[in-house]
Amino acid sequence: MGRELEVKVLNIDKSEIERKLVEIGAELVKRELQVNSVYDYPDGSFERERRGYIRIREIKDLSTGAVEYEFTIKKIISNDGIKEYEEIETKVEDKESLGRMLLELGLSKKHEGYKERIRYRLENIVYDIDTWDEATVPYPYLEIEVESKEDLKRAVELIGASESDISLKTIRELKAEAEAEKQEG
Repeated sequence: MGRELEVKVLNIDKSEIERKLVEIGAELVKRELQVNSVYDYPDGSFERERRGYIRIREIKDLSTGAVEYEFTIKKIISNDGIKEYEEIETKVEDKESLGRMLLELGLSKKHEGYKERIRYRLENIVYDIDTWDEATVPYPYLEIEVESKEDLKRAVELIGASESDISLKTIRELKAEAEAEKQEG
């Protein structure tokens, strides 16, 4: 079990962010494609009551072609200036069987999203450039994961982002916001 501290930086230009990351000395860790399947009870009670989600993630490493699977339960602990999660995660061998087991336990698959992730690391700061399928989040963003709240300010300053571009919204919230904007426009 671990804790994660993270924020999203919205309104990014992917190539510009990659250029900045290389410029500050961040190391490219991996490029991958993900399939993220999110489960909850039919009434949405896990997300609502525990402020979290249950996920099976399929990860394909784009440099090696290797595929692995992770099972995660993630809960928001704090949402005060930085999103703090409690995360329980383990590798699994059989994604399909695990999915069937969750259905047998009364959960249902709420969403399946596809994402390209490009990960950079600078010391103890992780920078993930995420591009989801259009139906999940229709624009790329940068997720910054740090070990302490003190590291966040430095992580944001290093890439020249502004406070107004920082978001604590979940994927579900970003998706709902994009859908509302689409209906208005």
